[in-house]
Amino acid sequence: MADHHAPIVRLFGPGELPVRIPDWPEAVGLAVCRVEGKTLAFVPWHVSEKPQVLRRRLVNEAGPALQGFVFYPAAKGSTPVTLPPGEDARILGELDSAMRGLPRLLEEANDFAINFEFAAEEGLSLDALSDGNRRKAELAAKAQPVITDQLPVGYVPFVKADPDCEMIAGAVLRPAGAAGVDLVLQPNANARELPAEVSVLVREDSLRVAIQLGPILVNGRLPAVLRLPSGALMLGKTGGRPVPAMVLRRSGMLFVAPDYSAVATAPQLPVPEAKKASKLPWVWILGGLLALVTTLAVAGAVVWALQPAAPEPQPLAPVEDLRSNLFAPAPQ
Repeated sequence: MADHHAPIVRLFGPGELPVRIPDWPEAVGLAVCRVEGKTLAFVPWHVSEKPQVLRRRLVNEAGPALQGFVFYPAAKGSTPVTLPPGEDARILGELDSAMRGLPRLLEEANDFAINFEFAAEEGLSLDALSDGNRRKAELAAKAQPVITDQLPVGYVPFVKADPDCEMIAGAVLRPAGAAGVDLVLQPNANARELPAEVSVLVREDSLRVAIQLGPILVNGRLPAVLRLPSGALMLGKTGGRPVPAMVLRRSGMLFVAPDYSAVATAPQLPVPEAKKASKLPWVWILGGLLALVTTLAVAGAVVWALQPAAPEPQPLAPVEDLRSNLFAPAPQ
């Protein structure tokens, strides 16, 4: 039995792949590269590929951590190994999810099939055409100043209008707690969980998602409320309130993003009651002092106005008159 932590490559032949994809190359399978119970890479392989060539290519693709790995099922001339049933089922489940959720696997498989056939016809080494060596060549080429016609990420050349393109108005995104986010297309309805086979594509910033349209339709119509997986779409701090959503139906996908431009500007926070109360005593004191000063000024003005006028001073007698009167003989 293989050690759970030892490097191992689980080989799935073309007929063992868990998902049937119409355009999948018929002679190409997938190798699941695992180290310490974790998957490092899904690598295409050809049924005609020699084990030693495949071994060297897998290490080149998955990295040096895969050194010394064993094949399961065992390759010709290798020591047979077995996997616990639970571990093999877990690997099969990961491969199933990857084939449904990673469209690039089909592209890589087709590119590999073309490269393998070309190398076989021309007598070339497949190592030179491996993805790892090709990436090294691309990095070296990027070091040279070249002019490219690459399109911005997310854009495709316009050919003609898509007749199935439709903007869905009135949709909102409603926080659903730990359960995720509800896409509400019609109010007052129960949320419908996404079927297991639905592919959900998430932008790296977690602000937009694209959902495979076909499996979620009910009699050709979208459900009234659709629950998105927890963590697939991040909403800002809305206080539990719904956020308007931009919803686009196009090319077999449903594109969903929050429309924060439609959210009204948040009102200013009210002043806490404690701060209001702390300011009131000073207002009262200043008001009382102002009233006291005003009252004293008015009272002083009234008292001054009511006070009687002072009598005019009498002129003093001359000094000589006082002396003559002082020494005058007394009347007989």
